Amino acid sequence: MGRTILVTGYDTDFGRSITEEALKASYSVVATTDPGAGAASDREDLLIVEWNRGSLLSARNVVLAGANHFGSVDDTVVTYLAGKDHAPLHELQSVTIEEAVDRRLKSQIYLLKETLGHFALGSADPPSRLGLVMYGGNLEFLSPLESTTAGGFLHLSQSLMNMYQNEPFSIYGFHSGSQETEEFAEFVVGALSGAVKTRPGRWYRFSRRPFPGMPVPAR
Repeated sequence: MGRTILVTGYDTDFGRSITEEALKASYSVVATTDPGAGAASDREDLLIVEWNRGSLLSARNVVLAGANHFGSVDDTVVTYLAGKDHAPLHELQSVTIEEAVDRRLKSQIYLLKETLGHFALGSADPPSRLGLVMYGGNLEFLSPLESTTAGGFLHLSQSLMNMYQNEPFSIYGFHSGSQETEEFAEFVVGALSGAVKTRPGRWYRFSRRPFPGMPVPAR
């Protein structure tokens, strides 16, 4: 039986590209969308699930829906899309700040919590792989608010790589600030499927030729 991969952000260009590459690689795909996005599919190997990013229960239901539908969730891609906010901090409304923290950081923590709990059961063979993806934006020129949430995602990702390095699953980091969406998606799926040789616990920054490196601003 083939493997199943959970992909966040099917209602974005990059999330859809990851989904398409995963289907090409013979994965069954559980793809998340925001509530009300209206995405649908009649493919047997694609399950689209609405994900309320502010709810831990919704994150749990996403993982359970995939496991119940396909029998398991073997691999996962969680993506942070950068470059969405450019406002000066003093001009932001409090509701904007709260929504940004919920959508860009709290949601990732909730979904990763449920995913890692599922992976810890250790039922996948080969072992499960988690891809943490930072896509888009120049990390040296993010707005103050997005620097906070993007930095939180990067440090969360690195902490997970360090803390879970001896567990029965592997964690990988990927970053690209280029517009090569399809090529980057192909590389990420290739790394998680084993078609592209990579090492767990490392960041891979992608241009035309991916190379290892932590995606932080140069000092």
